[in-house]
Amino acid sequence: MRRDRTKLSAVLLAAVVATPCLLVARRADAFFRYMTRKNLIHELETNPDKWLDQDVTVTDELAYVFPADPANELDQEKVQGTKCTRFDTAYFRCAIDNAKKGEYLDQIWADAAKGAKEILDKLEAINEEQRKKSKNEGDAEKERRELYWQLYAHWKSQAPLGSEKAARPMVTVFGKISKLDFYTPSFYLTKNANEEFKGKPESFTILCERVERPRQRYFDYGVDDTDD
Repeated sequence: MRRDRTKLSAVLLAAVVATPCLLVARRADAFFRYMTRKNLIHELETNPDKWLDQDVTVTDELAYVFPADPANELDQEKVQGTKCTRFDTAYFRCAIDNAKKGEYLDQIWADAAKGAKEILDKLEAINEEQRKKSKNEGDAEKERRELYWQLYAHWKSQAPLGSEKAARPMVTVFGKISKLDFYTPSFYLTKNANEEFKGKPESFTILCERVERPRQRYFDYGVDDTDD
């Protein structure tokens, strides 16, 4: 009996010690406002200024992870000076400091890229044209989106029968809605102009604190599932 009481006391003590850790984790998540992607899309379209610098968490389908720019001109966050990995989801531009990236994003993209070399080569060609300033941002973005749909079709064709909802890779991001300069200011300065360098204003980017695997219900019922 005494031995049983000792074991019970040890279990209770472990639970008490673990409780603050759980509370800290929950508090940390509480700082990020949960949004469905439909709601966040609507808010950014109708009331964008309200959401600037707000911390949110949202789940969406991964579209593309940009390879590192060899010239370090397109993935250096100028304000903080941090090297970032940029990636697009179906509806949002995202970036994460390489030091915070973790393993999930690289793992899921490595799997998603299998068998899609032809499409990915076309995406990289668009990136290169942007670097050389032979293609403007609007045209590049339109062409990327068309190729993203080709990627989605490829992933769907590779999915086992009955698992189409989970065919596209998905991510849950936790981050701040920001306007960031990921471009070298000289890209947008007239050659030989006698004026101060000015960065091109960025559209909204979710600057992530972390990227995680979504909850299983998103894989079971789709990314627009709202049962929380």
